[in-house]
Formats: sequence, C-alpha cells, structure tokens
Amino acid sequence: MQLRKQLKRLMLFLGALMLAAGGSARHKAESAAPAESSVQIVSIKVKPETIHKELKPNTAQIIVGMRCESPIPPGDTVQLVLGDYAGDPPGNRLFYPDAGDCKMFHPLRKGINILTCAVRSGPDTKTGSVVVAANIVGYYFPKNPAVKKPAIWRGIPIKAPLGPSAWQAKVKTLAP
Repeated sequence: MQLRKQLKRLMLFLGALMLAAGGSARHKAESAAPAESSVQIVSIKVKPETIHKELKPNTAQIIVGMRCESPIPPGDTVQLVLGDYAGDPPGNRLFYPDAGDCKMFHPLRKGINILTCAVRSGPDTKTGSVVVAANIVGYYFPKNPAVKKPAIWRGIPIKAPLGPSAWQAKVKTLAP
C-alpha cells in the first residue's frame, strides 16, 4: 500500500516535471491539431481551505481552472488527475471518490474550463495539511462519436503551469 502511494506521488511529480520541460517529443510529433491549440492548468483552489476528520466540514471541493487555446476540435476530452502530493505530517492523507486519486475525463471548450472534485477526510487524516496536485495526463478525441469514453491521444500540446501555485493547493486538516 505504501509503495502504491509513493508510485502515485512519483507519477504526479514526473508529469509536472515533464510539463515544465515542455512535454515529450512524442506528444509534439504526433500532434494532429494546429500548433496554436493547447491546454494548460492555470489555477487550483480549495473550498473550504480547512476540513476536519470527524466534525463538519469534512469535505472540500478542489476547483481546477484549465485554459484551452483555440481551435479545440468538438468532442475532444482531457484527462485530469488530482491526488495527494505531500502530507504534513508524513502519512496525512485525504480520500478521493475514485479510491485513490480523482480521475476526470472532461469535454473541452475554448477559454477557461472549470473542473471540480470532492475530497474528504479519511482514516489517515491527521492534524496538519495535505498538498493536492493537479496534472493533465491525457488529451483524447472520440474514435467513434457514438462512444462517449475517450479513446485516442490527439497530441495537442499541454503547456506547463505557470508555477507551483497553478497546480498545487494546500488543504488544512484537523483531527480532534
């Protein structure tokens, strides 16, 4: 279980590192859309900023803002992952609805897209804080319009966030 947690944290870190380096050459080489198309995480917020282990409020909304530069082909979808990046004290964790991290497939439109994910306290929540990180891990378009699940990587460039405050947010946790 501890190895799984470390692997998730490593994947979030490597994804962010790859974004900071400008994405992989494969993603750029396979781009089927015009160069001016792109997606980028521009903000992440937590409401409320403090949650409790046993008292109310014990849930919070993670709100992520993503900018999509035109043109975004109709039906294109982005996969965003939210997860614990670091806990203080070590081992302080939150609970996500998808039994680990929050994975969202979200249809895109030009401009700012707002995505939300609920998190709540869990058995591993302690008094302290948890840094939550957002990462774009895929950009898809439907193989068949009748199939709603994203199927193929399109390769539209994913721009690096403009610093840690654009992709990381701190949730204060209280455990009486």
